[in-house]
Amino acid sequence: CMKIRCVTITLTRQTRSTYMSKLLEMNAKFPQTELWTDSFHVDHHEYGLTQGITGVTTSPTWVSRMMLNEPVIEHEEVIKMLQKEHPEYNEQEMTWAWTLEMGKRRSKVMLPLWNEGNPKKGRYSIQTSIYDYNNTEKMVKMAEEVHACGPNMQVKLPATKAGILAMEEATYRGISVMSTICYSVDQAIACAEACDRGMARRSAGGLSNDMLNPVCAVLLGMQDDWLKQ
Repeated sequence: CMKIRCVTITLTRQTRSTYMSKLLEMNAKFPQTELWTDSFHVDHHEYGLTQGITGVTTSPTWVSRMMLNEPVIEHEEVIKMLQKEHPEYNEQEMTWAWTLEMGKRRSKVMLPLWNEGNPKKGRYSIQTSIYDYNNTEKMVKMAEEVHACGPNMQVKLPATKAGILAMEEATYRGISVMSTICYSVDQAIACAEACDRGMARRSAGGLSNDMLNPVCAVLLGMQDDWLKQ
């Protein structure tokens, strides 16, 4: 299953009208293609929903943009609350806790679509910390934390050796994963096989896979950038 991401761009009113109609036209002509928006910003989510998006994906770069480009009032409130609850947290731990809290709040915009009952629609994804890409145990723990943010969460895990092991374990625990940092066919196959193993373990234990939505995101655009350089 390939996700096509919608990158939010600045448009004139006339161009925006044309662009909007093209997204809706794509949805009508190619219903098998799922359109996701890549952003942590609420206004991007709301705009995307008018254009037929079925999911939202975020990344660590969007976390920093959210902090720097949005009004600080809400973020100050959240950070002060987290500092009061966890005065022992360092900067990385605080950033992760803040990301989870914002995920809990902002994933709710997709709940009406999720509540229609299709496990592929209304998803909201958050990536595990970029600092622990070689630590399977930590990534599984973070996957559980993201999963607990809401019923429609999807967890992005890197296609590293440790990340692929985490995909299998997270899938077994009933968590929908999205592999990221995936550049090759071998990586994509390894990620798919890991999710298959996790689902097979669930089936062997009498658990259902009906609400799982494992996805592999192959980052073709980054490959293209690297080749051009």
